[in-house]
Amino acid sequence: MNYWLTQIKEIIRPGRQLVFFVTNRCNLKCQHCFYPANTEPKELTLDEIKDFADKNKFTQVILTGGEPFLRDDMIDIAKIFINKGCRINIDTNGSYPERVKAFVKEIPNAVFQISVDGDEELHNRIRGIGSYKKAAETLGVLREHKVRTIISTSINKLNYRNIPKVCGTTHLYNFTRSAELHTFNIPKELLSGFNSNITLNLEEMKEVFGRIKWDKSLFGIVNKMIMARAIKDLEKRKPTPCLAGEKWLVLYPNG
Repeated sequence: MNYWLTQIKEIIRPGRQLVFFVTNRCNLKCQHCFYPANTEPKELTLDEIKDFADKNKFTQVILTGGEPFLRDDMIDIAKIFINKGCRINIDTNGSYPERVKAFVKEIPNAVFQISVDGDEELHNRIRGIGSYKKAAETLGVLREHKVRTIISTSINKLNYRNIPKVCGTTHLYNFTRSAELHTFNIPKELLSGFNSNITLNLEEMKEVFGRIKWDKSLFGIVNKMIMARAIKDLEKRKPTPCLAGEKWLVLYPNG
C-alpha cells in the first residue's frame, strides 16, 4: 500500500498515534520556537518508557524534542516501541549526522523529519550558525541509507518571501504559531507564549499559501488542505474541533 495513504488512514483512526517529547534539551535556539522556556531537566528512564509502552497501544510513535538525539539512548527508546508493533517517526533538527547514521543502521525503517527553513544564510539566521551544514550532512546520510525523509519548514516573517524547496524530497509546510493568534477563549496566563513577533498575519498567510509549489502527491494534497483549514479557522476565530486524546496522545519528557 502507498506509504502516505497508510499515514492518512492512521490519522483518522482514533487513539492510535503518540507524540513523545523525549527531552526538553536542545542545542539550538530557533527564533520561532517556544522550547527555550522549558528548562525542566527530568526525563523518563528506559524502564519508565517501557512500562508506559506495555500499558498503552499505538500503531505509530513520533519521537521528538527538544532535539531527540541529545539522548544517548534513542535507539533503545525506538526499539521499545518497535517491539510493540509501532512504526517510528523521528523529528530532528539534523545537528547530529553521526548519531543519525548509527540509528538508521540499527533501525532502517524509521521515517525522518528534518527542519530546513531557508537557504544556508537564512536557515542559519533562524536556527544558529552552522545549523544548515549539519542538517545537509544529515540529509546526505539519510539519502545514502535510502531512509524515507520529510523536509519541514516553519513559515514566518523571517522566511516567507524565500520558501525553500528541496528537490526529490517530500516537503511539509506549516505556519509558525502565536499563542495570541492561534488560540481562542483561553486566558492569557495559561498560554505558553509562542513568539508572536515573527508570526505572519492572515493576509501574509494567504499570500504565501498562494505561492507555495504544492507537491502533487497525497501527502502534498493533505498538507495543502490542513494549511487552508488553518487560515479559515483564523479568519472565523473558530477552531477545528479538538480531538486530543482521540487521535493523538502527547507525552512530555517528565511523563
